[in-house]
Amino acid sequence: MKKALLADLTSENVIDRIEALFEVIMTSSYLGEPVTIGEHMLQAAACARRDGAGEALVAAALLHDVGYYVDACSPTTKTSWSPSKRHDRAGARALAPFFPRGV
Repeated sequence: MKKALLADLTSENVIDRIEALFEVIMTSSYLGEPVTIGEHMLQAAACARRDGAGEALVAAALLHDVGYYVDACSPTTKTSWSPSKRHDRAGARALAPFFPRGV
């Protein structure tokens, strides 16, 4: 199983780890869709911004799929990913110490 890209986060490394994650996911296929995982996340944030969302909601939209990379589960790895892993909760749990509650 792959090591989680967002494991062992600290206040000193969280932004660097998220940046490194985006470097990886900008080229990773998103469940067979014509966009990468990174593009999908950027699109979500762009739509939130376009619709007048506040900064916290735009950040939440940008980060909404990071939970796939917290517990070594990935939408691109069929053997380690499943909807039952609840990436939404994993992402929120991992990032909560580093972002305002609204995110």
